[in-house]
Amino acid sequence: MASSKPQRKVFSSLEENQQPSKRPKKSPSDDLICPISLELPWDPVIAEDGRVYERESIEEHIGHVKKNSRDLRSPFTNDFMGSKLLPANWVQNHIDTLVESGVIGGELADKWNEKVEQKKLLEKAERGDADAMCTVGFNYQSGSDGFKEDLEAAFRWYKRAHEG
Repeated sequence: MASSKPQRKVFSSLEENQQPSKRPKKSPSDDLICPISLELPWDPVIAEDGRVYERESIEEHIGHVKKNSRDLRSPFTNDFMGSKLLPANWVQNHIDTLVESGVIGGELADKWNEKVEQKKLLEKAERGDADAMCTVGFNYQSGSDGFKEDLEAAFRWYKRAHEG
């Protein structure tokens, strides 16, 4: 007895079943961005959850957790994790190469380049350049050019510039 309903193909070709991926394309920087600061880490570390973080951000996260380390959870996965951090200097070098080559651009690159300029200024000040010391002091005083406001640090840099 024949059915009046049209028969559906049980198997169809692979090409007919392929659907465009719903997953957005990843950028080379996606796995390098700190999940806390949402920036490229200048002082990168790898936490026990296997993710790369900016040291200051993950240390602050760990510090907020009570002394019982069993309460510590990954800010990325929310799974339990330990508090051990491993330096990841290679990540900083990799980021620098990606930014310099233009693979990473936009706001992420702009903030990275600001950190590079901040480092150059600090190195110049450390070598004894009085103008750089004053600029560092001002940046700490005003919290500008990537420096966090820190009046004690500003005073120390102004004092070093005066003594130099």
